[in-house]
Amino acid sequence: MQRGLHGRTNKKAINQLLNLQTDLVYFLTSLSANNDMLMMFKRKLGKTLSDDDNAALDDVIVEIQQGLSMAQMANQAAQQVANAYSNLLDSNINNTMKFLTVFSIALTVPNIVFGFYGENVELPFMHNQIAWQITLLISLILVIIVLLIMHFSDFFQ
Repeated sequence: MQRGLHGRTNKKAINQLLNLQTDLVYFLTSLSANNDMLMMFKRKLGKTLSDDDNAALDDVIVEIQQGLSMAQMANQAAQQVANAYSNLLDSNINNTMKFLTVFSIALTVPNIVFGFYGENVELPFMHNQIAWQITLLISLILVIIVLLIMHFSDFFQ
């Protein structure tokens, strides 16, 4: 299951982990209840049982306690895998949100420049033949400046 979680995110591995955790909860609950019941049985009726029956009861109690210990270890391992996978997914979401933030900021700059040149007021280069190309160049230069500022301020780290 861990190997399935190492690669690309997939629902099958997540569902397997969820099913394992659910099964472990059932095992832990069942083993704990069985252990409690047998301990109570031994306290109440242990003196009336024969030596062989007491030995068999002790063996069953030891086996249940070992099973309980194994189920608790498996549950802890599954929890650690789930936590590690959750941290990985959180990191991926964080990186995606960073990318989308940079992308939206970079796309905002041309809108501001084009908005200024869309107004009905006198602006520099307005009557020039290559006004549209100048506007594009100004937008591109400002986008590059914004990206450089983000790069040098360690926004991408």
